[in-house]
Amino acid sequence: MSSHLPFQPPTEEELEALRTEYIKPCVECGGIGSRVSRKEGGVEFITCSCAHRCNEELKWVLAGIPPRLRKWKMGQLSAEFIQNNTYAVSEIQTYQRAIKLNCKEGNGLFLCSGNGLAKSSIAAALLKEAIGIGLQGAYLSAPDLVNLLFQRISSNNSDAAEIYSELTNGRARIIVVDEIDKIYTKGNDSFGFNSVSAFFNSLYNNLVALVVCSNISIVQLQAKKSLDDSVIDRLRELKPLTFLGQSHRITKPTDDEVL
Repeated sequence: MSSHLPFQPPTEEELEALRTEYIKPCVECGGIGSRVSRKEGGVEFITCSCAHRCNEELKWVLAGIPPRLRKWKMGQLSAEFIQNNTYAVSEIQTYQRAIKLNCKEGNGLFLCSGNGLAKSSIAAALLKEAIGIGLQGAYLSAPDLVNLLFQRISSNNSDAAEIYSELTNGRARIIVVDEIDKIYTKGNDSFGFNSVSAFFNSLYNNLVALVVCSNISIVQLQAKKSLDDSVIDRLRELKPLTFLGQSHRITKPTDDEVL
């Protein structure tokens, strides 16, 4: 399944992919998503566990969590990663345990490291934790954020500061912004420059918990001048956590890759 922009209805292709993965192969209900429960005095149809799992992942799809991150769990962090990042892992676990309070108060995280050190996976896991307790949220790559703002503003003639409320009816309590260092906006006359600034300020004003992933530090982001100073100020209010170690994406090349 391809990535799904948050706040958009699911496509038939996405729904069919979920049914194919969870419901159709289920032997418990015969692939229909419900089963008969026989009780004294009668019978009733109850939702099968496969449908519950399907609905859980559908929530992740609607939040925009990329397919590769939907099934990842914190328990998959390697012992080496934990050893190299004892403080950061402890802070993430503390944040996760208090996810409801953090989303209520708008407390966020700034996750920084080089490529391949689980920033996106950890951010998605925190978002799934929030969704699991009934909160709404969204996962956006920075380029997708700019595109989404452009689509909504150009089609609805809306102001960027209103996009948060329009997209989520004011209900989203946590938003992940991945690859914020890949926002390439420049100058005060840039649509992206101004709209991204207005969007971040809107999140701040609505006490939305913000989890940001970046390959570079906030100081380096500021030096790039691709974000307004007001956005940099918002990022400075997030708890900074830096991950150290070697990228887990580094693998031995295959014969095809060598050739």
